[in-house]
Amino acid sequence: MTALDWKWGGGTSEKVVPTIAALKKSARRLLIDSVTSKVISSGGFTAKYHPAFDGEDEYFELLFILEEADSCFDD
Repeated sequence: MTALDWKWGGGTSEKVVPTIAALKKSARRLLIDSVTSKVISSGGFTAKYHPAFDGEDEYFELLFILEEADSCFDD
């Protein structure tokens, strides 16, 4: 986050680079919320919940996305 100068608002008008503790807290909150939302994103993180299916165990994904693109074009 520091190397990228990636800053979060944190509910204030001043944006700051988040601490490691803030990153962990945000990631944990997103993972918990993904159980009901399935996919949820904020601050560069995307959390996904994959429920148990056909005898497979449930699992979570946590991604930190710097950049993404898709083939959908909005006019």
